[in-house]
Amino acid sequence: MRYLLSFLALWAVSSTPCALAETSDRRAFTVADSIGMIRLVAPDAATASFIPAEIETSPDGRFFVIATRRGNLETGKNDYILHLYRTEDARAYLNAADDGRLPVGKPLVTVSTSLNETAFQNIVWLDEGAALGFIGWFEEHGVTPGQVYTVDVPSGQLTRLTDHPRPVTDFALNLESGTLVFVSTLSTRRKDRDQAYYLAGVRHINGIVNPAWENPYKAFQYYIQDIEGETEAKAVGDIYRGIFPTPIWLAPDGGHAVVLTTKKEPPRHWVEGYQYLQSSYYRTILSGESTPQGVLRQFSLIDVANGKIRPIFDAPVGMFVSGYIDAAWLPDSRSVVLGNTALPLDVEDVDEKRRRSQVFFTVEYHVATGRVMKIDQHDSRKNYRSAAAADYDDVSRNMFMGLSLRKDGWLEILEVDERRQDVPPRRFKRGNGAWVAEQGSAAAETASQDLILAVVQSLESAPEVAARDPSSGRERTITDLNPQFRKLAFGKVDIREWQDRTRRIWRGGLVYPPSFKEGTRYPLVIQAHGFLAHEFLVDGPYQVAGPFAAQALANRDMVVLQMASPGALPSIEERSIYQNGFEAAIDLLHDTGLIDRERVGLIGWSASGVAVQHMLLQSPYPTKAAVVADAFNFGLLGYVNQFGSLQPGMGFIEDMIGGYPWGDGLDSWVANNPELHLDRMRTPLRYEQYAGGLSSWWSIYTVLKRLGKPVEYYVFRDAAHVLVKPEHIYASQQGTVDWFAFWLNGEEDPNPAKADQYARWRTLRAQQPASEAAAVKARQRHKPEARRRADDDALVTERDAPR
Repeated sequence: MRYLLSFLALWAVSSTPCALAETSDRRAFTVADSIGMIRLVAPDAATASFIPAEIETSPDGRFFVIATRRGNLETGKNDYILHLYRTEDARAYLNAADDGRLPVGKPLVTVSTSLNETAFQNIVWLDEGAALGFIGWFEEHGVTPGQVYTVDVPSGQLTRLTDHPRPVTDFALNLESGTLVFVSTLSTRRKDRDQAYYLAGVRHINGIVNPAWENPYKAFQYYIQDIEGETEAKAVGDIYRGIFPTPIWLAPDGGHAVVLTTKKEPPRHWVEGYQYLQSSYYRTILSGESTPQGVLRQFSLIDVANGKIRPIFDAPVGMFVSGYIDAAWLPDSRSVVLGNTALPLDVEDVDEKRRRSQVFFTVEYHVATGRVMKIDQHDSRKNYRSAAAADYDDVSRNMFMGLSLRKDGWLEILEVDERRQDVPPRRFKRGNGAWVAEQGSAAAETASQDLILAVVQSLESAPEVAARDPSSGRERTITDLNPQFRKLAFGKVDIREWQDRTRRIWRGGLVYPPSFKEGTRYPLVIQAHGFLAHEFLVDGPYQVAGPFAAQALANRDMVVLQMASPGALPSIEERSIYQNGFEAAIDLLHDTGLIDRERVGLIGWSASGVAVQHMLLQSPYPTKAAVVADAFNFGLLGYVNQFGSLQPGMGFIEDMIGGYPWGDGLDSWVANNPELHLDRMRTPLRYEQYAGGLSSWWSIYTVLKRLGKPVEYYVFRDAAHVLVKPEHIYASQQGTVDWFAFWLNGEEDPNPAKADQYARWRTLRAQQPASEAAAVKARQRHKPEARRRADDDALVTERDAPR
């Protein structure tokens, strides 16, 4: 099953890994151990770094597969294995009288790659379980990585179906009809790249300095291929723009496929009619300085026989507004369930039109007649939510995650709550011309006796596969992916909650040093990019590596706090909110005697780097050292660097900074532009750039160097925003550990290979006293009267607040 079941979630929370036993005879956990950890890989390419891995069970229930990855520092590659398990072996182990032997998976495909992409993506069962299909990112000589493969289950024979000049991003395959529908990106290199001169026009700066550069906002094309006739793939429809996933849902008979397409220009009646498109976020994108292709998407239908494509509805989908997007064909191929879509506004009923402007739906769509049958409704979320939409009692407030059409006819709508925790599925069944919601235990009475499988983990337990046999009620873990962890020292992890001075509640995971002693004050490192209470806390949240190295830092006698931080670029108000959260956490941990508030470090990556930057420049609390990786910067370089980009765009930056660099907006721009206040910086900073091109942090680095501040800037060649390659992860995490050990604990690694590193850092340390003294003067000189009044008001509010 796709999401954690209640019994498995409880198992994960209550289980205790053997790594948390007595640690005196255990070796310290290091960055190399994190890289060498066997991890379950999510088969969905679009979300592989952010959601738990899935277990793919064959349609007949006889087999299931998992994909694993292990970083190999010796080869510099990631080792991937696609494991095949027999369901009966797992069931037998569950019901054995003694512990017995764990079920053993057969390695169907084994491959090592030095690519930034996961080797197995979009894994699907074919031919009732006789074969598997997937997108393989392999390094075959003369073959573009990212092609469609099948593997025969009995023999393990691997077959490549496509030889496309560009990577395939998604596909759907029907072996019986020989129909393959896939989507591929197209080159976005400008046609004038070889000319002696060319017009800049509306293009990104990286496309000007490097005409061969490909804009990250993709152009993509759908294709149909007859694998039986071995004909070349035929393009379907227009070229579409977008940065989001491009899934394909093929009907069981292979006759039609549901896809997502984009408009070249957003229809005016969409922008004016759908309420969520009137938020400041969408207004700045849809009226910005770049072509807004790819922002709005809609369900479309491909007729495989004639290769034609048409929109299903004159309406956008709710992607990333009320959740993800999914579709599920009914077995007869005549109709399809579409999840999380708006409906057209061309209805006469005023109340119905109002509802459609505010709410997203799950519906059944009949292909031949165009008839639409409503099943469920979803609220638009976050800052897009309207007060009116919240008045509807029959609208789900949770985030839509997907659909599951069970063999017994029940349709399950899968959701998560505000904390991304799974909630019980909403169930519906079709009968008498309508979909009826589950009443009482109706669905439970027809529940399948198939083995239930899920990925389980907790803050202190690495992910494993667990199973439950409904017929016997037995449940247990059926894998042991990382037995080496029994010999390593892990820091204990607690969940902490605290209040800031505005009474906002914060939550995070606190990692203690394995040799923790009561009464000792330790340095604190705050990792800011979110916190999941059910996820193994080994490096960072959402399986993101980057500079996050929680357990490796804890094993160097530091306390680590993994806490919530922005999931999108934060506004000025939100940056101050996160500053309050950081400061309150420091107060709490210092007041309880756990940390030394004079030895605090901060780590930020991506959006959380903005919040960390704000803390470093605005907070009166001292930060001894900081690491920021591949982050955005709301300075002038970050602003002009948005010209020619799909999003967030220059207009969005103006909203976020509260002004513009001319005329009436200049005062706000100067007050809120971080680049203009770097004289206030008193924290040694390590910055890492992953993605290629001109980073908006280059201006931060160069000005800090000009000011004589201790700063280092690392450029990672050919790195992904979410680091994948072992050498990149090691350089980032080990660099982070060394950086904080040096600045917070005064430690240097005696490894001779690091001699130059510490020679540089000692020079930076010699700069620090003068840098800090200059920063203190700058803060006293530039602290605005408005800020002083705000501080005073906040303290009065806190003093007078009811206890």
